Amino acid sequence: MKLFNINLKKALWGLVISLLIAFVVDALYMYGFLEGLERKTFDYRTQVVRAEKKAHEDIVVVLIDEQSLASLNPILGRWPWPRWVWKNILDFMSQAEAKSVIFDVIFPEYDEALSDAGEIGENDYNLVEGTAMAGNVFHAAQIMIDQEDELNKTLLNNPMPEDFVKSFSLQNADTSGFSQVPYNKFYLPFKELYEVSKGIGIVEFGPDKDNVYRRTRLFRHYQGNYFPVMSMAVLIDILEPEKIIKKKGSISFDEIEIPLQEDGQYLINMYRKFNTPSISGVLSSAQMLEQGETEGLMISPEEFKDKVVIIGASAVGVEDLKATAMGMRVPGVLLHASLISNVLKNDFLHVIPKEQTRLILYLGTIILGVLILAFRSIIFQVLIPVAAAAAYMLLAFSFFEKNVVLDVVPPMLSIVAVWLGSFTYLYFSEGRDKRKVRKMLGQYVSPDVLSEVVDRGEGFIKAEVGTKEHLSILFSDIRGFTTLSESMAPEKVVELLNKYLSAMVDVIFENKGTLDKFIGDAIMAFWGAPVKISDHAKKSVKAAIGMTRGLEAVNREFREKGAPEFNIGIGIHTGEVILGNIGSEKKLDYTIIGDHVNLTSRLEGLTKSYGCEVLISEVTYRELDGEFPCRIVDNVKVKGKDKPIRIYSVLGLNDDPEEELKLKRKICNYSEVAFNHYMDRDFDKALKMFAKLNGFLKDDKVSEIFIERCSAYISSPPDDSWNGVFTMKTK
Repeated sequence: MKLFNINLKKALWGLVISLLIAFVVDALYMYGFLEGLERKTFDYRTQVVRAEKKAHEDIVVVLIDEQSLASLNPILGRWPWPRWVWKNILDFMSQAEAKSVIFDVIFPEYDEALSDAGEIGENDYNLVEGTAMAGNVFHAAQIMIDQEDELNKTLLNNPMPEDFVKSFSLQNADTSGFSQVPYNKFYLPFKELYEVSKGIGIVEFGPDKDNVYRRTRLFRHYQGNYFPVMSMAVLIDILEPEKIIKKKGSISFDEIEIPLQEDGQYLINMYRKFNTPSISGVLSSAQMLEQGETEGLMISPEEFKDKVVIIGASAVGVEDLKATAMGMRVPGVLLHASLISNVLKNDFLHVIPKEQTRLILYLGTIILGVLILAFRSIIFQVLIPVAAAAAYMLLAFSFFEKNVVLDVVPPMLSIVAVWLGSFTYLYFSEGRDKRKVRKMLGQYVSPDVLSEVVDRGEGFIKAEVGTKEHLSILFSDIRGFTTLSESMAPEKVVELLNKYLSAMVDVIFENKGTLDKFIGDAIMAFWGAPVKISDHAKKSVKAAIGMTRGLEAVNREFREKGAPEFNIGIGIHTGEVILGNIGSEKKLDYTIIGDHVNLTSRLEGLTKSYGCEVLISEVTYRELDGEFPCRIVDNVKVKGKDKPIRIYSVLGLNDDPEEELKLKRKICNYSEVAFNHYMDRDFDKALKMFAKLNGFLKDDKVSEIFIERCSAYISSPPDDSWNGVFTMKTK
């Protein structure tokens, strides 16, 4: 079989099939049907590639976690906490000299429980005072889209306070290219709070269609003005860009280019590892410092020096856990922290444009489709798409490690579709011939061998063609079966014979053999075709021993049913035969014929004469390379043959228990020494050795035969023409 045998006609069909598939997949891609799957592959790559990625060292995320809620509940009560608590936090951060303090918690109105109607209360005043004194605090606002109903119609599309717009809208930016999403509702910090804030950032994120948060618009439009999301508000303060410019595919912060997707949104490059101290530890340390204690602080103020500190929640009760690319229950504050870190580390994701993905899709699909059908070899037809899929996935992960995002689903879908389409074509174009081969060979070989034969390609077997093959042949027969069958009812004979034959065929198939035929109670099989194997002699011998051992299990079942036991003899020979589908047009048999087939049948007949279960020829013995313990039996000339052959009895397998194997090899050595004495006409020594073997093995028929011969030759020595060959008079 030629691995690189090319079929040009099928290559053209491959071109047609692949073009059709590429067009369909491209349409699914462009109309958004693959977006859901693509997002899942993005999430998986994020979790694999960025599992150990750390956020920028200047970012600290103070978490309102479950432990904090539980430990502070006796002191502060249930969430939300009184607002004087935040002043303590801000005083601590001022003492620690934090660069910025960001609240991912919105304060849209007064704490009604502690303030007079319409007036700021003491708790709110504490928060305002702490914000003003710190001078570096960023508070949260929301801008969103709300659907109009009877209850909220008066709350939509209201103008923002002029002083808020003037203080916190984007001033130094070219906003001509910014998107104008029709947001119609907002929530701002209460007036006294935003008036003393260093900055205000929008904290509302919008999920993708699968409710996973992966991206955001960096600036939100409201009635002609643009407001930065929280991360951008802080970054503008830190980086102090002279000009913010919207370009095609990016936003420019002076020298920093922040890439955007085609829809104008920023794809967040998430991190798993952040510096995340608990807020309970911060409060405990703040209280100790207030009391003048500086030793044994749970969290040192040094941890926050010159750091961007973001305060957010990870506790379930605060309801700010979100599904992100990094996991299903991630604190929403980490989206802001990741975005800030992306910019500070210049760690941006660059998404390959759709047009480039489409080019990859069409070129890859066409090349793959042509190659699959161009090669005749099933190896290439299977390996090419597997290799292509593996290579593209490896490329996608490799690029992701370099922050380049390749779309995975369209190319992978096209690979699978081309593979299925190509093999559907092959099934209908080649399936008829292969089904013919399956039907012909299914009764002769195991399913594994059958699959291997059928998959090897066109023209492997044709009914009218015969070939010469070097094979190993096996004949087995039940001894005395005719006598046994005469003593049983016909249906019982068939039942027992079927049970026996099924067990024997299973062993033959397990050892890659081909069943030639049943001849009454006899079995004929061979090795080395239709699948060529170099060690067919070894496999045939292994099968023979397996058959004798499998018979033991069959006989146990027979005994339990009160049925007679079977004894078998097996002959094996290796030689050149004619292999083909032989018969008439109406009935063909896949079989072998030739002189070596007849010789194998004679060997099987000798098993009864010598009392051996398995006899093999010298040719087969030489191909075993000493792997199996084989005892020399005789030098015989079978009926109908002029040329003598040496025959051997196989005693076991090379993986038998060590003690058994040692004993069997000892028997083989004794037999060889005894037989050599016999062939050298030293009949006295041969007699002693065979007598010793017979006593050792107890009623060994081979030894008994040679004891009888040696005794006769001692009494009446053979003439000079004697060559040690024994001529069999019967089959």
